Amino acid sequence: MSIVIRYKKVWMPEKYKDGKAVEVVDVEALPYEKLPKEYVEGYPHCYYVDWRKEIVICEDDDKKYYLTMGKKYSWQEFKEMIELLEKCGDRLHKINKGLREIKEIWFDEEVHEVKI
Repeated sequence: MSIVIRYKKVWMPEKYKDGKAVEVVDVEALPYEKLPKEYVEGYPHCYYVDWRKEIVICEDDDKKYYLTMGKKYSWQEFKEMIELLEKCGDRLHKINKGLREIKEIWFDEEVHEVKI
């Protein structure tokens, strides 16, 4: 599953110097419990929290960002979160590829036998 963020561009000169902002309309990502242990134990990683309608982005032990449906962000802040999400996605892709390769090598339909 891909990470999907839908947003609208909004104009907010009263809040942001350049006026550029986005309103997050929808977010989609995998929840924590569906992600590989290796992924969520390292950094960066992200996951979806359904009841809060947000993606939690963990850059490291101390830095967490929240991309929440219905919330407005400056264009700069939004771009920075998207760049971090791309890093999270790339990392997850590499981990999943490694797990698929291990499964292909290990798993077979044969019945194995041990004689003692």
